[in-house]
Amino acid sequence: MLRGINVGGHNIMPMAELRTLSERLGFERITTYIQSGNLIFSTDIDDKKTIETQLSAAISSQFGFAPKLMLVSASELEACLEANPYIDITDPKKLLIFFMSDVPEVINHDKLSSLLIEGERYSLVGSCFYLHVPEGQAKSKMAVRAESILKVAMTGRNLATVKKLIEITKA
Repeated sequence: MLRGINVGGHNIMPMAELRTLSERLGFERITTYIQSGNLIFSTDIDDKKTIETQLSAAISSQFGFAPKLMLVSASELEACLEANPYIDITDPKKLLIFFMSDVPEVINHDKLSSLLIEGERYSLVGSCFYLHVPEGQAKSKMAVRAESILKVAMTGRNLATVKKLIEITKA
């Protein structure tokens, strides 16, 4: 998952070019989903750090910027979906699942709770942070600030996107 691309006319990265670049790196079964940086591929490389370094360097060389990358395996996607504590939510675009690089060492629930607007709720399960945003992501202070409070890198996708990414990995 690439962060901060194709947003507001900044960090433009056509997905067709990202797929071609990924092919040159030796990735296989390459697919992208929507324009927000969802790159699905398989590789024989086992080390996530190696993949991140190679992909980041290639993107920087070709596009002139290096977005933050978050590698999430198919099994990690499925585990976060299975651990979803908010199965009662009927609109999948109102539930954000943030994939964290690590489990936070310290969790300041008071600070997190102070960001919630009416109706919002959150849960942390392992390296997944769930945020129910009944008024939408654009109005949520938590969606913007959780990463800085938890002090771990994270990137979020709504439930509909997570389900689609899982579907693509199984195809």
